[in-house]
Amino acid sequence: MEIDKVGIDLGKSVFHLAGLSVTGATVVRKKFSRLQLLRFTANLQVRVIGREACGGAHFLGRALRDQGHDVRLMPAQYVKPYVKTNKNDYIDAEAIAEAVDRPRMRYVPNKSEEQLDMQALRPGTLGKEPHCTREPDPRSSVGTGHHDTEGPPACRSGTPHADRGCREQPVRPSAPVTDTTDVGTSAVGVSDHGNRCNDLTWGRRARSL
Repeated sequence: MEIDKVGIDLGKSVFHLAGLSVTGATVVRKKFSRLQLLRFTANLQVRVIGREACGGAHFLGRALRDQGHDVRLMPAQYVKPYVKTNKNDYIDAEAIAEAVDRPRMRYVPNKSEEQLDMQALRPGTLGKEPHCTREPDPRSSVGTGHHDTEGPPACRSGTPHADRGCREQPVRPSAPVTDTTDVGTSAVGVSDHGNRCNDLTWGRRARSL
C-alpha cells in the first residue's frame, strides 16, 4: 500500500518515522539518523509530513520544504490525545501522522533562522539602554575617600538616576556602630561609684549608733 502521510518523532540524533495509508493503517516504521532521514524523504512521495513543534523542528522543516514536501508543525499537547497505547517513539510518530490532517488542528508556523534568533533575545531589550548599575552613594564619605558632592547620584554611564528613571536607589550608609568598650567602662565606673556611696552611708550609721 502507498504511503499517504508521514509522522516523524524528533530526537537529538535519532528520528522515528511512521507512514500511514489512506485508510489509516500503518504501512512503514523506520528509524533514521538525520542524514539518513533526509535521504529517505528526498525520494518519498507523500501528501503531508507532520512533526511536533520544538526548537529543533524548524531546521528539519526547512530542509523538508526544500525537498518539496508539505510540512506541518503541531503543538505537542494537541497530538497527545491521539496516542493509543503505552508511549514509545514509534507510537508517537503514528499519533503525529494521524493528527496532522485533522480538520480543526492548529499548526505552528515554520520559522527561519532570523526569526529564531530574534526569539532567543529577551523580550523588551531591543532598542533600550542597558539597565543602570548600582553605585555607592557619592554623597557619603564611607569607603570613597571624599565628602559630600552636589547633585543626584549617577549610574555607571554618568547619567543621574533621576534623568534616566532608574529604579535602582543608591545605597545609604548604615548607622555607625558604637564602641562597646566605652559603654562597659562607664558602666563599671557607675557601679564603683555606687559601692563607695553605700560604704559611706553604712559608716555614718555605725558612728551614730
